[in-house]
Amino acid sequence: MINDKLHSIYEQVNDVGIGINVNWGGSELRCNYYDYFNDPNVKIRAGALFAFNYMLMGWFEQSSIPFTPDTGKTFEDGCYRLEDFLQVFLEYKNEIEVEFPFLFASISYYLYEIDKVKEFEKRLPHVAPSLFCKMRNSLFAKKKLISIPFKSVYDESRLPPTHWWTYQDEK
Repeated sequence: MINDKLHSIYEQVNDVGIGINVNWGGSELRCNYYDYFNDPNVKIRAGALFAFNYMLMGWFEQSSIPFTPDTGKTFEDGCYRLEDFLQVFLEYKNEIEVEFPFLFASISYYLYEIDKVKEFEKRLPHVAPSLFCKMRNSLFAKKKLISIPFKSVYDESRLPPTHWWTYQDEK
């Protein structure tokens, strides 16, 4: 299942490029990618982190907004809860930073920039503010955050530019 979802993301990147309005809530892409941030398969880990980065990039560019507040009104809810992604990302941040420095830096950069425009506590009032404090202290404090070229992030996710591997390649 995750292989198909990641394959679809990379097909979209290959077909239409970056910053495109992505339907994250559609069945083709709907997946709890954060469940794979520490997957034993390096390609799955990289792909799941790339998906998170791509979601944040779309949100930052305002071409897609996959994370919206839990209002209790279905038509207003986004298809993903940022707090789920953020909790797991922060849990494995040290490993991610070492293994995927461009993905880590890019995700941190987009979180910083989105938070700078409007603090997450105001965007997502249902989430405990302590999570966002932890994010700021863990990711932003004493670090210079810079935009990472998309190609570097894409290449680091270890995927060929024109096609994707299959699970059978790993067996």
